[in-house]
Amino acid sequence: PKPVQKPHPPLWVGGNSEKGIRRAVRFGDGWHPTRPQIPDLKQALAVLTQYCQRYGRDPKSLVISAREPLKILDRREEGYRRIPLIGTPDDIVGDLRQLKELGVQHFVLDTFYSVPELDRETLADAFRTIERFAREIRPALAD
Repeated sequence: PKPVQKPHPPLWVGGNSEKGIRRAVRFGDGWHPTRPQIPDLKQALAVLTQYCQRYGRDPKSLVISAREPLKILDRREEGYRRIPLIGTPDDIVGDLRQLKELGVQHFVLDTFYSVPELDRETLADAFRTIERFAREIRPALAD
């Protein structure tokens, strides 16, 4: 059934696959990939732009949001595989700036997530992460 509310609530379509991107362009008000790596996101946004051209849609009409794990480290650990938003405060600020430059407008930050870096997180750890984000990272993004 069609939504009763007018205008209807925005529909953000999730999915990292090409089919998910195509669905977002055709039917959504936004696209919401989960845990995109920055090089993959660049490629996906190029695909999104191609689908927008195909369907006669302005790419700027789509809200871009991303869901990412968040883990703030005091220092990088030896042999650590770098992924977005898991790193030192400076790493995370840099990641968020890069994602914003690519066009990501909204973030869903997970302090519990099914990645090895977060598999031992407790509720207390999650609260500390949120507090550190507010204290150390958010102010650096105020510009």
